[in-house]
Amino acid sequence: MKTFTVRSLFALISFAANSASAATYYKIQGEARALTPIAGVVTSTQPLCPAGVTCIANGTVINLEFGLLGCADELAPITYEAIEKDGDLHVYVSAINLHTKESTVSICQRFPIQPAQVILVNQYGNLKMHYLGAQ
Repeated sequence: MKTFTVRSLFALISFAANSASAATYYKIQGEARALTPIAGVVTSTQPLCPAGVTCIANGTVINLEFGLLGCADELAPITYEAIEKDGDLHVYVSAINLHTKESTVSICQRFPIQPAQVILVNQYGNLKMHYLGAQ
């Protein structure tokens, strides 16, 4: 499992900003001790436009869950990019677990699970998820 210090976060964000069409900035709240890319699990998918409703645009809603790595850890806002290729919808997700100071001294029965959602407008296909940096 890769773990990054806050200092190396700058390099990670610089790489992501240079390779994405738009950069996302997130100010880390509190004291993050380290940053670790994590993979999620698709819990469900659904059409963006409910059945029986006329919508200007349709698409796909992907519901995800991320298992955090510590009792008091947080999930930074996820970023994603979707590419349609040969009938498949490749979704590249970047999710970062923020290790907090409280997690180093906390004891919990199980680690928290954080839900997230990816909304893709006018994009469809056989879903192929890719989690950047996660092992």
